[in-house]
Amino acid sequence: MISRYLTRLVRKERIESGTFNMIVVSPVESRKPSSIWQGAENLNIEVPMNWADYEAAKGREEVNALFLSLFKEAFKRLGKERDFPVARLIDILHGFREAGYRNEWTFKRRLFREYGLKAALDCRLELDRFVLRLTITKAGMIVFEHDILTTETDPLFWYYRFKDIRVCNGQVEIIGRNDRQPEDGAWEAEVLFTWRIPHGLGLPH
Repeated sequence: MISRYLTRLVRKERIESGTFNMIVVSPVESRKPSSIWQGAENLNIEVPMNWADYEAAKGREEVNALFLSLFKEAFKRLGKERDFPVARLIDILHGFREAGYRNEWTFKRRLFREYGLKAALDCRLELDRFVLRLTITKAGMIVFEHDILTTETDPLFWYYRFKDIRVCNGQVEIIGRNDRQPEDGAWEAEVLFTWRIPHGLGLPH
């Protein structure tokens, strides 16, 4: 979870990494020393962790705090061996903690002028689940707001489930990245969720 939060913000800032495009932080047994080594594309940092502390951690906040400390130690080790903006990475970690250990972002916004509607897909990645929320507004007022997908945290479970927002046949539709083919028909986008626009609410202007 922390790694995905870091990846999203680091990509926005376009931090130059040189010979690698990803940092992989891995916990190892506490009796082993920390190590840093480079693979084909990844920079791998192994940091000792007391697994008894992990097993004793209670609740999401304690677990996240434990792993945040692990990442901080990894970045400190990185700063000793490489010329890298480690301070900025640690600032991002502090931001994650201040945000309540929640990784949230807006995936897509759409304005449907002919209906006077705005729609937004917001993602929330927690320690044990991924949540996708659809919010639809008209003239600044929320007319629909609901979690339309809750699944496991691994992107394999959610990445392909949604791609865009569209209005089709009087409905707001959330379409996925995969296409499907009905028995008698052309290939079409797989629909994750539909919301019928109430009569009189979203009549085309």
